Amino acid sequence: MRILIIALILSACAAKQDDKLFQESIEAHEAAIQISKEVTTKIGQIRDLSQQLQDSVMSVAVLDSASSLQEAYEFWETTVVEVPGHEDHHHHDHDHSHEAGPELTPEMTLDIQKDIRDRIAKINERAQSLLDSLK
Repeated sequence: MRILIIALILSACAAKQDDKLFQESIEAHEAAIQISKEVTTKIGQIRDLSQQLQDSVMSVAVLDSASSLQEAYEFWETTVVEVPGHEDHHHHDHDHSHEAGPELTPEMTLDIQKDIRDRIAKINERAQSLLDSLK
């Protein structure tokens, strides 16, 4: 009987840890989606500012940089995956896979979502840096 109680307690603790990791994964995913919206806005601002430049060489360089950012964003977008089990709970407008993937541990899911968030954050930093240099 003691073994059963200990097993139930350990199981409950593991489930709580998994729930915590699941919630952290959702938060990382939602942060990535929010950052991606900032990136698309910044890319639009960069394109607008490039058209206002008097120097055509500079304008072309800025447009090239905006295109590079757009390509990086589009590639990032192809790598975005939903948190398993959370597919029907989002309210954001983006394009990513909802197909069932391989079975992942909660730790693996969190690592993936953090990586997705960190990569879009780097693209966002590049876009902000370019915007700052144009002002």
